[in-house]
Amino acid sequence: MAVSELSVSNEGTRAQRQQVRKKALTLAVVALVCTLAWFVPLLLPSLEFTSTQRILLVIFVGAALCWITEPIPAYATSVLIIACLAFLLSDSAFGGIHDYIMETDKEHVLKYKSVLHSFAAPVLILFLGGFSLAIGASNYKLDLNLARILLKPFGTQPKYVMLGMMSVTALFSMFMSNTATTVMML
Repeated sequence: MAVSELSVSNEGTRAQRQQVRKKALTLAVVALVCTLAWFVPLLLPSLEFTSTQRILLVIFVGAALCWITEPIPAYATSVLIIACLAFLLSDSAFGGIHDYIMETDKEHVLKYKSVLHSFAAPVLILFLGGFSLAIGASNYKLDLNLARILLKPFGTQPKYVMLGMMSVTALFSMFMSNTATTVMML
């Protein structure tokens, strides 16, 4: 019995290692393609790219590939885009990059506040908080326990279970955000 558990454990560890290798390889390919995207304007001189446009091209290609191949979660890719814009194209970019952009394409430098405002929009914070509440409730099985307790009086007939779900959802949405309630009820 212990030997079979050990072999199952080794299989799981091996599968995890393969998955990590696959994601690392995917990230390496994304980095390589982004590097090639930087040089595309040099290969096609008829296209006149400014330095800002070249950096945006690299960010766009990297984001698209990360969303398609998912070497990192989609939400991390979204945050990474905002971080790249803030650290590479804003007026508070890293030293060497900031100097390069200011010398070559000063008129297209973004204000860092405008970049960060896109992340700190009230609606996005509302959704982020709602999803966090829902994930926390699901991780600690609060949603299952509440469903078990609150749906018990409604019986097992489908129409009464549906009435119970609607009532519980209405009750939760009085105290929680509608987004968190929806995600938790799903």
